[in-house]
Amino acid sequence: MSHRIAYDAVAVRFPIETLREAFPQTRLFDDQFLLFELGGDNNVTTSQYRGNRVVEIRMRSWSLMASGQKSTIMRTVVENAAWCESGCLRLSGSRDTQAETFIRRYRSVVEAAVPPEVLGRHLACSMTLSVPDPQTLDDAWRRKELTGLSESLAEHAPAHVGERLHWTLSPLSNMHDAAIMFSYQYLDERRIFNRAQVSGHEYDATPLMKQMNTATLSLAL
Repeated sequence: MSHRIAYDAVAVRFPIETLREAFPQTRLFDDQFLLFELGGDNNVTTSQYRGNRVVEIRMRSWSLMASGQKSTIMRTVVENAAWCESGCLRLSGSRDTQAETFIRRYRSVVEAAVPPEVLGRHLACSMTLSVPDPQTLDDAWRRKELTGLSESLAEHAPAHVGERLHWTLSPLSNMHDAAIMFSYQYLDERRIFNRAQVSGHEYDATPLMKQMNTATLSLAL
């Protein structure tokens, strides 16, 4: 049976004080997180050079799994863990992953969340906010919220796609972008993994968290 394999995961934490400094109008009240996962289907492969020969390996890619305060992140983790019960999701190297094991693994990832500038040296992430044009809405409250978003992003010209506005943000490298994204992401109805483009080293043998710890130690020395 085909299933998804979770190879690696990493989280980044945005302190609420830093977000408020970047965007004083925010209504956020707690630290915010992004949770990234490296995964792929067990029956989708690609060819790569390993040494002087070509080998077939399973394809994998980074994606954004969850965004928001810690309780929101963990709710998504628990929801995804349910797929382990049917065998549709497994941790890499495991023939059978229990939901409790998946939750423990990802809770430890969230607890070890790194600052955005650290993760930004290893992963590239751009996110989009796609919302209705406020001029097309009759709902006064929603129109007011969308107008506030437009004013907050006055320096970013949105792309107009039909009756929707699209902004591209860089939360790992721009704290104002991150604060805007967290503050207004509830206005974007799309699933979270459809809002981000993530790229990094997908086939490294060393987990990303270990790479970051090693790099941080090297900088300190």
